Amino acid sequence: MRQWLKVTWLVLAFMGALSHPHLHAQTEPKNAGIVLLHGKWGAPHGNIKSLADALKANGYEVTTPFMPWSTKRGYDAPYPVAINELDDIVLKLRAKGLQRVYLMGTSFGANGSLAHAAYGKQAIDGVIAIAPGHTVDLPNTSQLYKKSLATAANMVKAGKGEELETFTDFNSGKRRDIAMKASVFVSYFDPNDWASMSLSAKKVSQKIPLLVLLGGPHD
Repeated sequence: MRQWLKVTWLVLAFMGALSHPHLHAQTEPKNAGIVLLHGKWGAPHGNIKSLADALKANGYEVTTPFMPWSTKRGYDAPYPVAINELDDIVLKLRAKGLQRVYLMGTSFGANGSLAHAAYGKQAIDGVIAIAPGHTVDLPNTSQLYKKSLATAANMVKAGKGEELETFTDFNSGKRRDIAMKASVFVSYFDPNDWASMSLSAKKVSQKIPLLVLLGGPHD
């Protein structure tokens, strides 16, 4: 709980500095939307709920979607489709007349926020990445998925990318067997594709602020 209080304070301070650089700005309308993304195997009603509630209480329009990496959805769509879903949410927030829209996420949600900044079609106004996770491009993590990735890649090459297979996923020392399409597995676990945060960072062409908070909560 103490970690989340610290994260919430830092996020609100950062958002306040972006939105209103003047004194007494907290009394002014925010006119900003935030797409807040949960972590791997997480949910909108999980740990991010306290942060979402705090942001709403401070005048922000907050959306907390179930993403494909949630337990509820179980990787039911590939990474590019997840980014398209975020594009639709950004559009809906813009349609409400909000002048600024930010992507914010914890763990895998931080990965998704950065991926949207790199590959999304809709412009955003900033990214806040809290305890970025799903680091498939790091040696130790990529080794965990090496065998499964080879299996999935071979299935795709053989024209079996839409077939279901059971793959083992890892999260903070825990493991879980999840049935998903081989092509979907490749989209999320290939260290040289959209899940690579180092590659995403290089591909961001928008001039937007980025706040990275390391060592925070993960779901």
